[in-house]
Amino acid sequence: MACPHVSGAAALLKSAHPDWTPAAIRSAMMTTANIVDNRLQTMTDESTGKPATSYGFGSGHLNLDHAMDPGLVYDISPTDYVNFLCSIGYLPNTIQVITRIPATCPMKKPLPENLNYPSIMTLFLSTSSGVLSKSFIRMVTNVGPVNYVYRVKIEAPQKCVSVLVKPVKLVFSEMVKKHSFVVTVMANTPVFNLFGSTMELLRDAR
Repeated sequence: MACPHVSGAAALLKSAHPDWTPAAIRSAMMTTANIVDNRLQTMTDESTGKPATSYGFGSGHLNLDHAMDPGLVYDISPTDYVNFLCSIGYLPNTIQVITRIPATCPMKKPLPENLNYPSIMTLFLSTSSGVLSKSFIRMVTNVGPVNYVYRVKIEAPQKCVSVLVKPVKLVFSEMVKKHSFVVTVMANTPVFNLFGSTMELLRDAR
C-alpha cells in the first residue's frame, strides 16, 4: 500500500512547489524520511524480528511535513538520464525509443554510479584484497532560504568502513544555488552486506 500514499504525497509536494521536477520531489521525500519507528527505536524486520536494513525499509517512513522543506534536493535532468542509459550500455537509437527525441552519448562514457540519486551503494568484489575505495559525485540544489551553510556529518556503518566527503562545507547564496561534492567510501576486505546512514548535511542559518 505504499505506492498510493507516496503518490498522494508527491502530488501535494508538486502543488506546493510547482517548479520542482519529479527527481526533486523524490529527493525531498527520500532525504527527509524517518529511519526510526514511532517509538524512536531501530526499525524491526517483521519476518525475522531483527533490526531491519535499507533493503527492508528503503529510505524510511515518509515525513511529508519535512519533505515540504528539505533544504537541499538532488535534482536530475533529462540529459542526466540519457547519460545514465549510455553508461549502462544502451545505444543512442535505443535511447531515442525511450526519449522520443534524438539522443547522443558522450565521447567519454559516464559512470552509472554518478547519476545524481539521493542514495549510493558500493559493491566491492570478494576477490579483492587490501583497502578498497569507490568515489561518487553528487550535486545538491538549494531550495530553502537563500543564504545558508551546510556542514557534513558522517556516520559510517561500521569501523571497517570509512567515508570521506569533500568539501565538508557547502555555502549557498543568491548567486550560488548548486554545489557538487565527492563521497569516497573505503573498506577493508572482507566486508559483507553493510548498511547504514553515511552522511547528513546539517543546515546552519547564516
